[in-house]
Amino acid sequence: MAKPHALIVPHPGQGHTNPMLKVAKLLHQKGFYITFVVNEYVSRLFLKARGPNALDGLPDFKFAPVPDGIDFGDGVPDTVFFCDQVMKDVPLPFFKKFVDELRSSPEVPPITCILCDGHMTYPLDVAEELGVPCALFWTPSACGFLCYCYFRNLVEQGIVPLKDESYLTNGYLDTIIDIPAMTGIRLRDFPEFVRTTNPEDVMLNICIRETGKAHKGSAIFLNTVDALERDVLDALSTMFHPPVYAIGPLQSLEEKQIPKNSELETIGLNMWAEDLDCLTWLDKKETNSVIYAKRDLVERLVRELMVEEKGKMMKAKALEWKRMAEDAVVAPAGSSYLNFDNLVNEVLLSKYETS
Repeated sequence: MAKPHALIVPHPGQGHTNPMLKVAKLLHQKGFYITFVVNEYVSRLFLKARGPNALDGLPDFKFAPVPDGIDFGDGVPDTVFFCDQVMKDVPLPFFKKFVDELRSSPEVPPITCILCDGHMTYPLDVAEELGVPCALFWTPSACGFLCYCYFRNLVEQGIVPLKDESYLTNGYLDTIIDIPAMTGIRLRDFPEFVRTTNPEDVMLNICIRETGKAHKGSAIFLNTVDALERDVLDALSTMFHPPVYAIGPLQSLEEKQIPKNSELETIGLNMWAEDLDCLTWLDKKETNSVIYAKRDLVERLVRELMVEEKGKMMKAKALEWKRMAEDAVVAPAGSSYLNFDNLVNEVLLSKYETS
């Protein structure tokens, strides 16, 4: 019997592609044939950063540069323009053509499932045509995803867009928003896309459009941990018919499930060449002697962490969260370990036997 074949379509941003690649590696470890889609612009960046063999993959783990009808040239496109182009349905005809060609290849197993970024849901149409499940990956935390889901409510209630720019500084952002499982959350705590005066704001409307399609997916999965966001995950489960799975932290899950020196270790996707000088500098420092923070917060954070009781409490809480995350990925009973298995067996393999 042919392997199950996962067609994986990440958003082409670095922070979306990397976690989706970890998902792809985990599926490959479970016996899946992988086709990992990258658009032409991003594939050029990968090859420039990692060399001419960056997209070679493995015999059963293939990278597929796919044209999408968008010409970004060789420069770095404006982020908003980039997202506007890749998140709408412009790439759909090119993607359909690619899928038709993929299905006609005798060397490739039949596609049995599709995984795509929740910010970019045009593959849902193809999955429906093929009769295979399509799971949506939302890269923010569960809290972040729930906030995105409430953007439409904020607009319908007239809270967003802001009336004018004075609302950024006049205390309006401290307005308490009624949202399940997030008591006391203020408007300023939402993702920054709500801080706009423009009803046609690209990022605001992308989030509204794409979260509105989330119910069409076969599943929603998040890079988070049950124990850290249980109430929010429960709220999301009541909002959506597709099951919601917490499978994070993916970095730790990958480290636990993929053996050392695996051939998968050769696979990576970086859009920019890595500068490792900072790591050389960091390796010379004593343990617990370096704090990373935004420049304008450094002085206050250093004082709190080094000399105040609040710093001790923060460190204790961070260690508690670290333990929860570590426990979640441990076989056989870690929540994320089990959730990933359930995502695979209950959703991604649901059409495998009949495909």
